[in-house]
This record gives sequence, C-alpha cells and structure tokens, in this order.
Amino acid sequence: MWLLAVRTQQTLLAEFTNYGDRPGLNDASAIAQVAVDAFQKGEVDAVYLVYARFVNTVTQQPTSVQLLPVQPPAKEENEEQKTVEYIYEPDARTIFEALLPRYVDVQVYQALLETVASFYSAQMIAMKNATDSAQDLVQDLTLTYNKARQAAITMQILEVVAGSGE
Repeated sequence: MWLLAVRTQQTLLAEFTNYGDRPGLNDASAIAQVAVDAFQKGEVDAVYLVYARFVNTVTQQPTSVQLLPVQPPAKEENEEQKTVEYIYEPDARTIFEALLPRYVDVQVYQALLETVASFYSAQMIAMKNATDSAQDLVQDLTLTYNKARQAAITMQILEVVAGSGE
C-alpha cells in the first residue's frame, strides 16, 4: 500500500508490504498513523483510501474513500432533515479527537481485510479456471490418444488381413 502515487512523480511517504494472510489491527494502525501525521502536519490536503472492495466471490470492486478530512455520511433523498442537538460529556471536540484515530485505524483495517479477501477470491477463481482448463486438455488429449491408438490397431489388423491373402 502506498500513500502517494509514484506514477505522478510525487514523493512517496511510506510503503507498506507483506501483511501476510491475516493483517492485524497493528498493521492498520501503522499505516493510519503515517497518513494522520502527514495530514496533521499539512503535508497533504486529503487522504484517500483506494482498495479492492470484496463484493462476492466473483466480484471485487475498486473503491476510493476519503479518509481525511472526515466527511459526514451522505443523506439519502427520502431521509428527513432533523437536526438534534446533543450535549456531550466531555465536549464534542475531545470525543472527536479520541474517536478519530480509532475510526481511521478501523477504516484502514477494513480495507486491508477486504483486499486480502479479494486477492484470495481472485486467486481461487483463477485456480478453478486453470483446473477446468487442464481437465479439458486432459480429455482432449485422451481422446486424441485413443483415436491414434485405434487407428494404429486398425492399420495392424489391415496389414495382417492383407498379408494372409497373399
């Protein structure tokens, strides 16, 4: 996972590879920490998380989510616009500052898990297709072999029959 695109000749802040089969929350926290630090220092204006979202076994969808600054969820058309004022204890800013790192960690962790699931799903489908192709090839080769063998046997029988008539 890269934090900035190399193709666009931008500076690469960090590179994270080799998560293994089961990336942990610590892996996600390390990635998230680099992104949050760069955002807080003003090195980047926004942080986007781009990953393969696992939909089902045959479908993985490229997904881009703005991680920072945090965007409120989009309201649906039929959703009423009620605004409720809550009283927070401690204040809303303190709660936000406590929850933001956890939110970013969980978003990155979800992306890691979905990427791993997408990878293994694609690998499983590719292996199934390769196995099916190999089985088809074995059937075709077996049929060709049997036809050649039958032709050779027929030729030998014809030679024996032709030789006995002389």
